[in-house]
Amino acid sequence: MLEDLKKSVESKINIFNQIEECYKKSKFEYEVLDKKISDNKVLLENQTKNISLYEKSKEIINNIILKTRNEAIEFIENIVNCALQDVFGNNKLKLKLILKTEGAKTSISTFIEENGELYDIESGRGGGLRDLVSTAILLCCRVMAKPKIECPLLLDESFKFLHSTKENQFKRNAFLFLQNVAKKLDTQIILITGETDKDAINAADNVLYIYKKNNESFLGKL
Repeated sequence: MLEDLKKSVESKINIFNQIEECYKKSKFEYEVLDKKISDNKVLLENQTKNISLYEKSKEIINNIILKTRNEAIEFIENIVNCALQDVFGNNKLKLKLILKTEGAKTSISTFIEENGELYDIESGRGGGLRDLVSTAILLCCRVMAKPKIECPLLLDESFKFLHSTKENQFKRNAFLFLQNVAKKLDTQIILITGETDKDAINAADNVLYIYKKNNESFLGKL
């Protein structure tokens, strides 16, 4: 009887020891798991902060891009409108640039506004108007370029569709506009033309021409 009791006690002690061992093991695993959860929580908080910082940075950058783009459009429109006014003497003739964004692609359309109506500059308007607008936009791009462009600006037949008549002096005004721009920007503008244009000659500081003699080309100066 005593022997049976002893065996029963030893069995229960053994079971208790096993339970205690399982408890210790479970407690260790719980502590490890709890540390992992704590570490992941910290990592998640840091990632959340990084995501928030990224979103704020993205918003700031987009606002800067939008502001810079709008300022560039306003600058180009103002310069071109000054050119239109100087050449054609019509303050109701204005350039209108319209941006369209589809996904990551942005396109720009060029219109002329006259008396409240928009006209596509590529259709239904004179070639002289397109010449002047494209030249003025080119000048704007040169001014906005970073770093600054130091070399002379080369223009090839820029105003070939503009004409001066008894009724108007459009071509003369265009060359005077270029002359004023060259002085204000402190830059040299070289205009290439195949015509002997008195308006260009009168507006130029120096006039060089190429002529042939005995099948050889020579450079002359007026």
